[in-house]
Amino acid sequence: MQTFQTLEAAREHWLTRQSPRTGKRPASRVARTQLVRLGEVLLREAGLARPHEIATWLHGRVWYENGQRKLLAPWPTTSRVKLYVLAHELGHWLLHCPNDRRRNPDQAQKQYRREYEAECFAQQKLRTAGIAVPREMLRHAKDYVTHYLRLHIR
Repeated sequence: MQTFQTLEAAREHWLTRQSPRTGKRPASRVARTQLVRLGEVLLREAGLARPHEIATWLHGRVWYENGQRKLLAPWPTTSRVKLYVLAHELGHWLLHCPNDRRRNPDQAQKQYRREYEAECFAQQKLRTAGIAVPREMLRHAKDYVTHYLRLHIR
């Protein structure tokens, strides 16, 4: 059994180790660790340590409670879909919900516009991090924005 001087050394070994059978890294565990780390980075960029409430399934929201912004999102981000939902909600957090007041006059946009911007934010953040956005997620994003656009047109 191998021993390590520091936690970082153990973590580095775990992330770079290879399977004796296949000679490849165990991708699922590495990927999950990296996705959680990316979720932590996104939260730090928004000034948060973690969501205020943890979503039990793949959804999220940003709202105000007693004058304070709150974030509901999946955590930890152990899959691309959970990371995408977190990034989408952080898009709302950063783009549409000012910290000091409920609604900025410049923020009086239609719901479809806010959803479109949050989807673009999530896709851009994942792509910048080198995470491929699956076509199924892109299709769902288009359908989601289209839903709000159709509600507005009626």
